[in-house]
Amino acid sequence: MFSEIQKLMGSNFTRFKINTKSYIIEFIAKILLQLITIPLMIKGWGLNNFGIWIFLTSIPHILSIANIDVVQAVKQELILNKNKGIDYLNTLFSNSFSCTLLNSLIFGIFYSLVFILFFDKFEIINDYKYNNLSSLILLIIFGYFFETISQNLLISFDAIGQIKKTVLINNNFNIVLTLLIAISGFFFSNLIIAALIYCIIYFLKFLFTAYKVKNNDIKFLINRINYKTIKSIFIISKSYYLNNFSGVIYLSGINFIIGVFYSAEIISLVHSLNTMFRWSVSRLSSIFIMPFNYEFPNYFKDGKYLLLSKLFKAQLRLLIIILSVYLISSILFGSFIFNIWVEKIFDDFSVLLILIVVENTIYIFGNNYLFYLKSINKFYFFSKIDLLLSFFVIISLFFLGTYNYNIESFIYILLIRSFIALIILRKSYFLIKKEFN
Repeated sequence: MFSEIQKLMGSNFTRFKINTKSYIIEFIAKILLQLITIPLMIKGWGLNNFGIWIFLTSIPHILSIANIDVVQAVKQELILNKNKGIDYLNTLFSNSFSCTLLNSLIFGIFYSLVFILFFDKFEIINDYKYNNLSSLILLIIFGYFFETISQNLLISFDAIGQIKKTVLINNNFNIVLTLLIAISGFFFSNLIIAALIYCIIYFLKFLFTAYKVKNNDIKFLINRINYKTIKSIFIISKSYYLNNFSGVIYLSGINFIIGVFYSAEIISLVHSLNTMFRWSVSRLSSIFIMPFNYEFPNYFKDGKYLLLSKLFKAQLRLLIIILSVYLISSILFGSFIFNIWVEKIFDDFSVLLILIVVENTIYIFGNNYLFYLKSINKFYFFSKIDLLLSFFVIISLFFLGTYNYNIESFIYILLIRSFIALIILRKSYFLIKKEFN
């Protein structure tokens, strides 16, 4: 399989191999980190504080619908238009940075208003001391702001194929952040300490990233900022903005909605299951997906459509093998492994585990087609359909929570969404392939 990819890529395989190795290192580090820190968080902070922390830090992501994602769209545009010269790339990058600053301001206001108006409506924080809540919120807002700016700066590496640098910076700061928050629970009981660490580490990451990218060819130039380019950036980002509704459901939406209707113990169970059986596998599959984030648009801009099609098929076959092993092994041994990891503190989760595994398999398979479409910025049609699917999911989950349905019913809704999305994405891929082949 790898030999086929190497043959198709030729001299570009060296760059691909370097970027793949960086994703492998990132995967190993994150898996080990999760295996260590989830039990540490539960023991150090306790189930209640752990659940509250997961809820609070999930809200910036669920509210990212107020933050139009220009980073991913601009990154792909930089790769697709690399032949237009450094002046064009600097103009695009400089204006994307301005868009990110504006978005972050709007996001911060939106995030604050949600808590000011609705903080007493959330079941999960009913017993929390409200005098600490405003400080927690403020620190999380600033931490998320610094992280968003850092990600925008890092696309100056991604656009020239140096994905390794982005991955290593993200990975190293993630390790430090996660370990410090987990360990601090053994010395402090107030979550304000965790929020302070969250904000400081992301601020340091911003400073470090700004220092690292200052000598790049692609850089921020204030004199390149203009309304016309900003407008065009928001236009090319509309697909990502619509697609964000789906992303927040999977990354943080479930935690948010569970926190509204259920206890901290339930949110801790779902988060732990997702950590081991959803996000860990998503990160594993990303090793065989993300390195193509540069290669696909690079071939596309050169008009090598047949080669691009063959490369995608080879990558897809590899992913199918990985997902098959994941599905079978999780169903057979998942409960046993999970009980060892969390020391049997949760009961009656077997059905929930199987549902998460089956749904995640369908989701990753469909998302692979979406990744291809995203890499060449050709997924606006699906993003509109996905917006409707996301509204269906959100309304359904709030209905189920309001009438106290069991937590497994949440995953059935996600299953329906993922299956429909897979069908549409697969069809969209073949339409694009037919258009350019």
